[in-house]
Amino acid sequence: MHRCSKRILLWVVATSVVVSGCLFDSRYIQQKSAQKNVAQQQTPHALQGTPADGVGALPHPAARVLRVRVHATTGYAVETVEWPRQFARLIEDVNRIVEPTLDARLDVVGASSWNPELPNDDLDPLLSKLRHLDAGDDVDCVVGLAGSLPVFAHSFHQLGLGEILGKHIVVRGMNDAREREALEVELSRLAAEDREALYQTRKRHKATAVFLHELGHNLGAIHETDDSFIMNARYAKSMSGFSPASAEVMRITLEHRSKQGESERVLAEQLLGHFDASAHGWVAADRENMFKSLKTLLAQPASGATAPAALADDAALRDVAAADRSLLVEAIADERQGKPRDAWTKAEPLFARYKDVYVVQDLRCKLAMELSTVWEFTRAECEALMGLNRGKGAKKDGPASR
Repeated sequence: MHRCSKRILLWVVATSVVVSGCLFDSRYIQQKSAQKNVAQQQTPHALQGTPADGVGALPHPAARVLRVRVHATTGYAVETVEWPRQFARLIEDVNRIVEPTLDARLDVVGASSWNPELPNDDLDPLLSKLRHLDAGDDVDCVVGLAGSLPVFAHSFHQLGLGEILGKHIVVRGMNDAREREALEVELSRLAAEDREALYQTRKRHKATAVFLHELGHNLGAIHETDDSFIMNARYAKSMSGFSPASAEVMRITLEHRSKQGESERVLAEQLLGHFDASAHGWVAADRENMFKSLKTLLAQPASGATAPAALADDAALRDVAAADRSLLVEAIADERQGKPRDAWTKAEPLFARYKDVYVVQDLRCKLAMELSTVWEFTRAECEALMGLNRGKGAKKDGPASR
């Protein structure tokens, strides 16, 4: 009897162990712990300011206020609830980096909806349309908000676009359904609120980095090779701020813009000196393009000297037909009065017609740099002038054919 009771007891204990093993799977705990580690790894670095050497956190209000006007496309407005409020929050995040870096802050002074009638809010034509919509003569920055992409993107060129040394930028919404779905699947063991918090943190970091990247282009910064810096060509969660070299470029440009009436040649000389002296890890092709653009600007005669002198000299315009000459005079007057778009509209038919007339090509290059600093556009529009400066294109047989 004793032996039988002992056997029954052992059987009960063994059965309990088996049953408890079925009801409690330790793999669940292991998977959850592993997913917590993954979530930690996928959390982006905190973005921080890049103060000038020897300058700590600013103990005073930012010295400069940069006025921003924003236009949201229909695609952006549809997918972003209360988009003006969301954009204001983005600017708050941006200012946390801009204020200690540039001693400046962005201030939204106008917001409106906009229907550019472009498929998928394509960024290159969208930037062109934004320039025509809003010249931005009374603000420091004009922003176009575009709809998000249906696919996950890392390239900044897919996420935003900013003029080098200009004032127009376009940025996309960051509503990435694919990323949200991936987090739901890969981190399924985590609580729903934890997955949502991670998604929102990643989204906020990305939106802020994209805006700062394009603002950096506006202020003269070019692409860098280190992916821990905002000016790398591809977005990465490892980005933590601007490099000291890029921050200095931005300060030079901002200081120049604060001095009313200072020649663009002064800025070109300062930036050229900075890029030439710095051994920083710039992307080589971008650095070369910046050199070309700045040297093109410096190759032109001092502002205000070329056009009046040329117009006073009939010999300079001897190859320009009388009807075209009056159009050229009007365009030059518009450019001098700060109306480059009107000047371009009037003078554009003359650019191909008079490829060997210095005054025409000088105006063409000057307007191209005022209206856009996108490398490909500016270089193409200034090529004829550079040829004339090199002594090429000395033909004197009248207007060139279209």
